[in-house]
Amino acid sequence: QLQLPVLLQSCCRFYGVAGRDVEELLQKSCRLFQLPVSGARFCLYEDGTTVTQEFFQTLPENTELVLLSGKQTWGGGE
Repeated sequence: QLQLPVLLQSCCRFYGVAGRDVEELLQKSCRLFQLPVSGARFCLYEDGTTVTQEFFQTLPENTELVLLSGKQTWGGGE
């Protein structure tokens, strides 16, 4: 199975990360940002839509995602 490259934003910088599925992408992203995997999740940068495994499979390459942990929320970018 191919890895899907996505872009993660932190402040005003984007990071390229790729994964075969949401779990692999979460593990890599949490390692990059030194966050616990437990409670971590992704949403779309543009509108805050939660990224499930099923939705992940439909995303185009280089989709901009936000990594959330704990009780963080995201309502969408500008």
